[in-house]
Amino acid sequence: MSNYIGYEMWGSLLHGRENSGYRQIIEFEGNTENLAAFIASREFRSEYVVTDTFDNPVLTTNGKMIQNCVDKEFLVNDLLPKLIPMQRGDRTIPEVNTVREVFLGDVAAERETEEENELEF
Repeated sequence: MSNYIGYEMWGSLLHGRENSGYRQIIEFEGNTENLAAFIASREFRSEYVVTDTFDNPVLTTNGKMIQNCVDKEFLVNDLLPKLIPMQRGDRTIPEVNTVREVFLGDVAAERETEEENELEF
């Protein structure tokens, strides 16, 4: 299987702010155990989207809980049996096997850097 890419919601989509949306935060190994670890290790007050490397949606979360999963059979038969023990504290959450982490700093600073890099050509 290909890797997964995790995106975090920033800003306030619900309040109509223009400077809001989802930003990529991590690319991690695409196996079920790693996906469960990613979900279980997230912040409670954030929303996340996970896609495959071709940008096909896999699932969305509200904090550490799955909100929507495209493949219901995968969810029930593969993911939940690994995720639920982590969420309940019956199993230690393993470290997410990361392929690449993306800078989590200020979004405005990221945009300025991108614009500066474009001007350097």
